[in-house]
Amino acid sequence: MKRLEVKDYYSADIADLEAFSPDDVNNFYFHLEFNINEVSDERSSIFSVVVATPYSLNQRKINVKTSKTKFLVVNQFDWNEIKNKIERITEDCQCDYSNIEVLLDYFNWEYE
Repeated sequence: MKRLEVKDYYSADIADLEAFSPDDVNNFYFHLEFNINEVSDERSSIFSVVVATPYSLNQRKINVKTSKTKFLVVNQFDWNEIKNKIERITEDCQCDYSNIEVLLDYFNWEYE
């Protein structure tokens, strides 16, 4: 089985993800990029997701089921929780065949 790891979180919307605190923890929406690679490989692929609350999606009238963009929907902003969810999804996507194909169910890929 190919073991994966997540590295290097980045958001053009937020300079410091660790220190960020939205005005309303229940209403935010931002693009997040991160690298995923096999543990034994230095090369990685860039994936992205929009992190948002249900309230912010409703305000923007976005239907996550019909959108081509992948969303990570959370009830409130908690950076550690967001990272943990992404890492759990990545761990669950480890397989003996193409990890990329499985990850595409959850994240946008740089070559997509």
